[in-house]
Amino acid sequence: MTSLLTPSSIGIAVGAVGAVTLLLLLRRRSRRQRLPSTSGDKTPKKGAAGHAGNMESGGFFYKLEVANRFENERAFLEQLRVTSDPMSKCTPEFHGVATMEGKRYIKMRSLIEGFDMDSICQMDVKMGVRYFAEKELDSTKPRPDLFEKLLQIGLPLTRSLLTAEELGAKAITKARWMTIRDATSSTKELGFRVDGVVTPVRRRTPFGDLATCRTDGQVVDALRSFLPASRPRACCETVLRRLGEIESSLRRSELFFQSEVIGSSLLFAADKNGKVGVWLLDFGLTCAAEVPGGCLRHDRPWKLGNHEDGYLTGLTNLQRLWRRVLAEL
Repeated sequence: MTSLLTPSSIGIAVGAVGAVTLLLLLRRRSRRQRLPSTSGDKTPKKGAAGHAGNMESGGFFYKLEVANRFENERAFLEQLRVTSDPMSKCTPEFHGVATMEGKRYIKMRSLIEGFDMDSICQMDVKMGVRYFAEKELDSTKPRPDLFEKLLQIGLPLTRSLLTAEELGAKAITKARWMTIRDATSSTKELGFRVDGVVTPVRRRTPFGDLATCRTDGQVVDALRSFLPASRPRACCETVLRRLGEIESSLRRSELFFQSEVIGSSLLFAADKNGKVGVWLLDFGLTCAAEVPGGCLRHDRPWKLGNHEDGYLTGLTNLQRLWRRVLAEL
């Protein structure tokens, strides 16, 4: 990973290449880079943070177009903005599409303006009982790279996870990779998983102990590790209030119930001064609910073909475990 800036020089790159990567932006050093000249965009060319083509400048984040996801996310954010749907209160402020040197970017307001960058703590939580679209289960090509990825994140490659054929070939399909990843974390059982925690004193990623963080006790420990050293109780109380507000907004949102929300995250941020934020990110895989009536419940068990994502199941369990964290402080 290269071309990352110091905490004092950037704002968070919301929803860019995965929130874990974004968290790491705040703890690594690199050279500055400048925004290219824009077409139809008045953003000044200031120093910007960039990773994999994504850039930050002037209080805005620019998310580079990615095949098969860009238009989907743009359309979803645009619909939130145009309809003033209650869900929009929980998501980054959308400012359309910017074109720079022939490339397209989704432009969003930075989420962490006003946070103390020396003490900021951040956490990425993946929401839902599955982190894949149903159509992705059709994949049948054996992939050695995904077998190696299991090794990288520290999953024990036993016959309880893989078949003898998969172990012999040292390759698994994308469908198997995704279902194993969900089952060995808390995704399948709790409807969410902690995928990254970055604080001034600690960094936890999916390539470490979080890969198999699945029990209530393990998840509580992960949530607690996000809290700043100063004012942890006040921070926890604010997080719970914010999660309650998010749930209320989602339950009033027509768009939420009309959508299959896959691959979305909650980004948590807090600092030593007591500033706290929680937002919904990443809608590149979110799509219209292809079910009779066009609406999902978001709290029913997923079965192939019902398209339920378990988002509200995850949000309920997340609040339950945050209340346990508070009770144990």
